Amino acid sequence: MKKTFSLILFFLSVFLAATACWIVDKFGNVTTEQLLFHLYMPLDSDAKTIISFVRNTIFWAVGLTVLYAFVLKKLQNVKPDNFFAVHFLKLTYLFFGCCVVFSAVKLNVPNWFKDNFSSRSNFYETYYSDPSQVKLTFPDKKRNLVLIFVESFESTYSEKDGENLIPKTAAAARTKGVNFSDTDRLGGAEQVAGTSWTQAGLVAQTCGIPLRLPIDPAHYRMYTYFLPKAHCLYDVLKDNGYAEKFMIGTKSSFAGMDIFFKSHGDLKIEDYTYFTGKGGKVWNIASFKWGLKDSETYSLAKKELSELGKSDTPFAFGMMTMDTHFATGYFDDTVCKPKYPREDVYKNVISCADKQLSDFLAWLESQPFYKNTTVVVVGDHLAMNDAVFGKDKRRRVFNLFLNAQAKPVKATNRKFTTMDIYPTILAAMGVEIAGDRLGLGTSLFSGKPTVLEQIGDTEKFNENIMKRSAVYDYLLYGRKVDL
Repeated sequence: MKKTFSLILFFLSVFLAATACWIVDKFGNVTTEQLLFHLYMPLDSDAKTIISFVRNTIFWAVGLTVLYAFVLKKLQNVKPDNFFAVHFLKLTYLFFGCCVVFSAVKLNVPNWFKDNFSSRSNFYETYYSDPSQVKLTFPDKKRNLVLIFVESFESTYSEKDGENLIPKTAAAARTKGVNFSDTDRLGGAEQVAGTSWTQAGLVAQTCGIPLRLPIDPAHYRMYTYFLPKAHCLYDVLKDNGYAEKFMIGTKSSFAGMDIFFKSHGDLKIEDYTYFTGKGGKVWNIASFKWGLKDSETYSLAKKELSELGKSDTPFAFGMMTMDTHFATGYFDDTVCKPKYPREDVYKNVISCADKQLSDFLAWLESQPFYKNTTVVVVGDHLAMNDAVFGKDKRRRVFNLFLNAQAKPVKATNRKFTTMDIYPTILAAMGVEIAGDRLGLGTSLFSGKPTVLEQIGDTEKFNENIMKRSAVYDYLLYGRKVDL
């Protein structure tokens, strides 16, 4: 009995440590918030990711457990009074404890406990500007908005190993639009705590706040309503009479997007389920249906926008692409020819995404409604692929503003986060924002320093933004909570 229990405990120890290593290797320096979020929310996974998980965790755990059983049996048969043979269960307990500590440190669990149980902050009281209380003045003729979230799209792609993987999009940023940059070249936003995965990226760029989770899962209302007291971009546009639509090639339940969008504004969501019911084409990865190809999503977007453009009602059309999703993305050889060797799969995926995005932007520019339309292109977060891109701290999230009505006071050498995109979108649409700040975001078109510029240090910013706050708890729970 002791031996069986010891083997089970050994298996769990190896599995736990291997899982922590696999997560960090696969997705980079993830946060505990991110892990908890995806335990609560459904997350579709492609076959390659699942196979990688099994190969790097379960196989190792099974293999080492078999080896451990063999060694233990040998020792007990040959040298029954051996220290290891006598105290094997105690040693297994010790090994399990070491693996728990290792995994916790690897996944930043101690910092999560510190932020939620021992740290308090007045960060939000100091810097947060409640969008529902800010005076917003729209132009007499309200402008349409096309907001494109490109999965895992970085400005870093313009200088990857001395190559420009996104020449067409980079050229548009230089010659046709505004790219807010942290350098004097093509650049973008810093990815800070609480903004590093799909849903967190959407919350940051449309609500001006990071995504944190309730400490007590019993109070986790995101199953039915998402950040009830946050006043987000689509809330503002709904209040101002916009027709709102959001299109995504995967299921809208991906990362809880459906709940978020149903909680804010009056969005009509068109997703994989909606379109496959209309004969949409799907692509497969080892029989796992992830969603529509980006080429199909762009084609459907053109049809939807053509219809929206016929109305006198201002519209806000959002969409999200998926071909560039980790780990290797999807290369659509029906619309692109590979520019790089076969082993550089992700480079070819990015290059194809650049072409398709550029073609779509060119189509938009040719439409009759474009004159009164502001187009915003952003990445949702950095690519979760450190094996390809390394841990370079200079990686930045892409942004591009086309046909903006505002002129930037300073667009280069800025320190900003994806939370600054929220008010910047409205400013690009010609909306006057009293104080130039919404949430924790500052309009980058204004000359006002961002919160990150005021604080100056990203580490200090991250430390404060994830500590518990009465203001954030109110946004999250919809009521005041005792700290």
